[in-house]
Amino acid sequence: MKLYEGSIGSWYLVEQVREIVADTALSPIQADKKIYILDRVDQLGASAANAFLKTLEEPADDVVMIRRINDSRLEGESPERVRHFMEIRGVGIINARRIFGMGSVKMTEKVDMVISLEQWDKTKVYDRMGMTNEYMEIMGIKVPSLTIPVKTGRNLAVIIEVAAMNNRQKKMGYNAAQELLRQLGMTEDLPPETVKKDDDDLY
Repeated sequence: MKLYEGSIGSWYLVEQVREIVADTALSPIQADKKIYILDRVDQLGASAANAFLKTLEEPADDVVMIRRINDSRLEGESPERVRHFMEIRGVGIINARRIFGMGSVKMTEKVDMVISLEQWDKTKVYDRMGMTNEYMEIMGIKVPSLTIPVKTGRNLAVIIEVAAMNNRQKKMGYNAAQELLRQLGMTEDLPPETVKKDDDDLY
């Protein structure tokens, strides 16, 4: 992930934008995707904006545009020209809206969570309880973040859906790991601010 900022007290330089445009044509080396964050895009001058226009009008087929709406909200959307299209290896290009209907797609969506999938590493210790929360900062906004180890044969769609639903429950004040520890009488392992809460009132 790369963060680009305008020059101090000035506009983005045309050279900066040309560097971004040139870099988008290169395949990522250390990951499957590349993320570019332009802070304060209002500082794009006319020349820099024109240099960047072609990349915005003709992006790669899997680009997701993320915008900061306010101090607490990020929204993502795909470019209009490639919206609703998806590549499935072995099948080809499909139009998700045509196949699954309008109810299955959205024009924009709030960014609530960042999930990183990585190959299972037996030498690495992964979080098994979910007691602590990790975050990724995007354009000054902290977004909950998870790293999920995967192996061949795991149903990634179901895993990601469960992770998203669990994150929503946490935002609403419910933590399954904390409830389990209460039921087992292991309140010494709970965060201090949760020990005195009445389970019947919360759950």
